[in-house]
Formats: sequence, structure tokens, C-alpha cells
Amino acid sequence: MMSFSVLAALVGFLRNNTTWLKKNTYRLSVLFLLGFLLPTSLSAQWEVGATLGTLHYTGDLAPQIRPLDARPALSGWVKYNFSPTFGLQASLLGGKLHADERESDDNFQAIRGSAFDADVIEIAIRMEYNFRNFRALSETKRLSPYLFLGAGASRWQTKTNYSNNAQITQGLVLPYGLGIRYALPYGWNIGAEFGARFTFTDQIDGFASDANLPKFQFFNPENNDIYYFFGISLAYSFDRVLCPQRFKKGY
Repeated sequence: MMSFSVLAALVGFLRNNTTWLKKNTYRLSVLFLLGFLLPTSLSAQWEVGATLGTLHYTGDLAPQIRPLDARPALSGWVKYNFSPTFGLQASLLGGKLHADERESDDNFQAIRGSAFDADVIEIAIRMEYNFRNFRALSETKRLSPYLFLGAGASRWQTKTNYSNNAQITQGLVLPYGLGIRYALPYGWNIGAEFGARFTFTDQIDGFASDANLPKFQFFNPENNDIYYFFGISLAYSFDRVLCPQRFKKGY
């Protein structure tokens, strides 16, 4: 639980220093990743994988997730497993976001008719908690649900149907979600997960409040955008099955 306490304290610090952090988002992220990856060489606790799935958006243009707005995304990641229960993962995600009010069932949104497409790049670190001792010697523990919580940085390049110019925004994100994984033979495992990315901006969709706009085109500045990632993963673990003490020589 100490790891989650430290993470909560870090999240509080980030929220109180967003102005300075936004200007240094990627510098801090790269340093953080290097600090995570460099100290430990490839060993029994490392795992590498990729997750293929879709990105979804909620915000001013889509108050709820709309399946038809799903766009492809791919994530590559490396994870260090402290134990069968806890792991720390660093990831790089790329994909697209989309929303179009003209496809909405809401008459107000359909009349307003705003739409956007955005390219997304995300760097993140997250802590994972497995509910079961994943990859334990017991055959019944090959399947494990898990939770994750982390922090990262994203860059969004957005185009709207009202402008031909791309708008670039970057900022902090807080990934959180859940998933399930199943251990296969020879060090492989497959899984599925769904996670949200809480952001501190209302600019991902390229639209913001403007007093000069007509009322029907006004957007709520207090409604920060959120995006979601649903994916199927395939990973390879360098784990060795450590021999319990009672089976070691001399016991």
C-alpha cells in the first residue's frame, strides 16, 4: 500500500504545479523513463509486450463513449515485476481520437455539428496490482484480474471541421483502469484491459469557450476531456520459476 500512498502524493504535487509542469512535460517524462529503465539490467523480473486496441473520447462533443467514434491505437511497454502481485510498467502509446456531433442522437449537438480528429502520443508510468499471485506454481493461478494507476504525459495534434490548422496541445494524464491476463506456456501471456486517461485540459477536441461565439456553440471550460483505451495484449516474460526454499539443496 505504500506504493499507492507515494503515487497519491505525487499526483497531488502534479495537480498543484500544472503551469510549470505543462512547459516541461516531455523533459520530465523522458528523465523519469530513463531513471526507471537504466538502473536494472534485463533479468528474471522483466516483461515486454504490446497492446492493440481502440481509443475513445468523452468531452464537450461526446458526453458518453460512442462505439462508432472508436479509432485504432497501439501501445508498446516494458514492465518490472517486483513480485507476483506488484509490477511497475512504462509504456508508449500512439493512436487517434475522433468525435462528430453530426452523428449524435442529441438534436442540440447535431445542429451544432462540431467534429474533430486528433493524433495522440502518450508516455506513462503505472503501478499494477494483481489480485492473485500471477504466474505462481499453482496451475489454478494462471488467470488474474488486475488494477492499475499511474501518471504520464500526452501530446495531441487536433484538427476540427471549423479550421484547417492543426492545434497542438500537451499535458499531464492520469491513467487508471482494470484488466485480466492469462499465462500461456513458454513465458507468454495474453490479456485484455480497459483504462481511462484523466486529463487537465479541455483542449483535446480543439474547441474551447469563447464569449464571442453564439450560445449554441459555447463549450463548457470546466468539463475536462477524458480519453479511454481498450486493448488486447500479448507479452513475453523473462521470469524464472524460483524454487521454493524447501526444495533447495540442503532442505
